[in-house]
Amino acid sequence: MAVAERSEIEGPAAQSSASELVRVLPVLSGLSPRAMSRLDRAVSIEQVPARTVLIEEGKVQDRVFVLVEGLVQLFTRRGTREATLGILPAPTFVFTEAIVCDAPPLASARTLRGSRVGRIALVQARQLFEQERDFGRAVTNDLAANWRRMLRERKNRRTRSGIQRLVAWILAMQSRAETPSEIALPYDKGILAARLEVAPATLSRDFARLAPLGITVRRHKLEVHDASRLHELTTIDELNTPPVP
Repeated sequence: MAVAERSEIEGPAAQSSASELVRVLPVLSGLSPRAMSRLDRAVSIEQVPARTVLIEEGKVQDRVFVLVEGLVQLFTRRGTREATLGILPAPTFVFTEAIVCDAPPLASARTLRGSRVGRIALVQARQLFEQERDFGRAVTNDLAANWRRMLRERKNRRTRSGIQRLVAWILAMQSRAETPSEIALPYDKGILAARLEVAPATLSRDFARLAPLGITVRRHKLEVHDASRLHELTTIDELNTPPVP
C-alpha cells in the first residue's frame, strides 16, 4: 500500500494545468479572480495510482488535498481489522477540517482508483481561509456537504439490514446511471462489502437472494431487470437515500 510521495508537478505547463483543473471544480467556482490567482500559486496537481494513501490516521499533516478526479476511501484500522467509514467522490476537499481544526486526522484516506489530486500546503490553505472570503465559503460548503454524506452513511447503516443497505445502494446508483437497467460497479465487491459493513461472503449471498428479483451480476456490472420489486424491500426517498458511489 503506497503512501503518497511529496512530489509536485513543476514548471509553467503544470501551473497552467493546475489553474484549468481547479477552475472546473464546482466547489471553487465562486472564487474571486484574486483568490483564484492565489490558489493557483498554492496548488499542485498530480496523477496518483490506485490505493495510494494520502492521509494516515493520527499522523500530523502539512497538506490539504483536493480530489479533482477519482474516488477516495476513508478508513480506520485496529490491529488487523479495517473498517470503511465512507467514500468521497470528486470533486471535493480531503481533510478539510485541518484548515479550521488543529488536530490530527481521525481516519486514513486512500485512492480507490487512479485519481487526479491537488495538494495545498496547510499553512497556505489557512491563510486563504482567513483572508479570502470566497475560499472560506467554499471550504465551509464542502465541509457541510461531506457532513451530510456522513450522516446519510450513518443513517443507512443504523436503520437498514445488510440486504436492505445493498438494495438502497443499488437504487441510489440506478437513479444516477445513464442506463437504469445497467449499473457499472465503481469499485470491486470487496470494497462494496466494506462500504455496506457486511462480510464479502454475506454480500455474495445477498446478491444471490436478489437474483429472483431481477438483479444479475456480470463481472463489473449489475443488470437491473425490475427495479419496482426492489422498492418492496426498503423505502428510499430524499431523506433516506444513501450516498453513492
